[in-house]
Amino acid sequence: MKSKISKNTIYYYLPFFIVVLGYTVVLSITPIVADDLALINKYVGITWFQEWNNILFDYYNWSSRVIINAAIHIFLGHRKIYWVLATGVLIFMLLVALDTIFNPEKDKKKNLAIILVFTVFPFYLLAGSGWRVGTISYFWTITAAVIGMIPLVMITREERVPLPILVFSTLSLIFAGNLEQCLVVLLVIYSAFFCYFFINKKLQWAFLVQCVTLLASFVFILTAPGNGARAQTESTVRFKDFEMLSLLDKLDLGFASTMQKIIFTGNTVFLIFTILLAIYIVSNYQSKFYRVIGIIPVSVGLIVGYAKTWLLTEYNNISNLVGAVPPNGMITVDNYLSLFPYVKLAVFLFTGIAIIIGLYLVFGNTYKTIFAEALLFGGIASRVILGFSPSIWVSGDRTYVFLYFCLLMISLMIINQIKKGNLKKSWQGSLLQYSLAIFGALSILNLLASV
Repeated sequence: MKSKISKNTIYYYLPFFIVVLGYTVVLSITPIVADDLALINKYVGITWFQEWNNILFDYYNWSSRVIINAAIHIFLGHRKIYWVLATGVLIFMLLVALDTIFNPEKDKKKNLAIILVFTVFPFYLLAGSGWRVGTISYFWTITAAVIGMIPLVMITREERVPLPILVFSTLSLIFAGNLEQCLVVLLVIYSAFFCYFFINKKLQWAFLVQCVTLLASFVFILTAPGNGARAQTESTVRFKDFEMLSLLDKLDLGFASTMQKIIFTGNTVFLIFTILLAIYIVSNYQSKFYRVIGIIPVSVGLIVGYAKTWLLTEYNNISNLVGAVPPNGMITVDNYLSLFPYVKLAVFLFTGIAIIIGLYLVFGNTYKTIFAEALLFGGIASRVILGFSPSIWVSGDRTYVFLYFCLLMISLMIINQIKKGNLKKSWQGSLLQYSLAIFGALSILNLLASV
């Protein structure tokens, strides 16, 4: 009997192993570029005492990311194979964590959906700061955050949280919370569920332990002197007008650049998310009003994102509407009397409100709505806070990866809802799987092209 259970377990997780093997092979042939190339010689043969001095230097002069930077230093200073194997293990742990959160019944079809959604994740963006630096800073923290949320999900399902899982998940949150963007996502999620548990009188000590851990990370980041020192240095080198921007200007800059990227640039992750949202609402509601709400986000994305080239060709006078956000924000002293910035802001808000209502229509009065909305707000906030950093324009597209992963997690939740409804055995359900497979294959090809 034990042998049979073991074989079933191996068979169930075999697709995860195959995915890990594929990504591990790709990572093993990645070149040394960007920050990896600039830093690798500095950390080869580094001693523990020297690393401790580096941690102290970072804390006082450069960044509060002392845990993440220490991991970068260690893996840059040793053979590439160690980083490849460690990342492969973390890919497997991420897939298992997603399976634990979204597939407690161990449905093999949901197992496949997790893999397809994961392959859509734009892994190639991590190369922008160097493969090792990028994966450790961004992908490792995403994995740690998802693992860290397992006790939260278990509590919502009224399951007992074993002490080993709580300890390991909380340690994962410490690592994830060491990166500001990831911490923002976690703070939004845990704040939302704190209110939910408090109102429903379900606060548990395991959840409170994790809340205190995240608050401690927040205080650590706020008080680290290196963050202020780095901001001053970068504002003079990378964004000379940054000090002239007001608080509202920085909020405008962060919000406008974030929404521009996901709505106005033909974004694949946003397209998949909005298509799933539209499919569920149109298939499950007869109300024309609800159906219109469901198709607004995908329609906006297709028109101003994928059809932007055609729009500019046919209607070149609206270039200010569909064009890039100005370096200092959407509304500036040069354009505040123009109509286009305010129309664009209205499009952002109108689309966002439709998505918020749409998620409620999908998940109803359940904790899943709270989780989905928190992922949405947390993901957007993780990129909006870049408006308060002078490196917002030079950091590249990798700063969107937390938002992308949040949207993919919500997409996975919607897929699970679709499988419960009318599309479970219809041709539309099969078309959905094939479409995800195509998008995933394209993302993997893009990853291979970037190696």
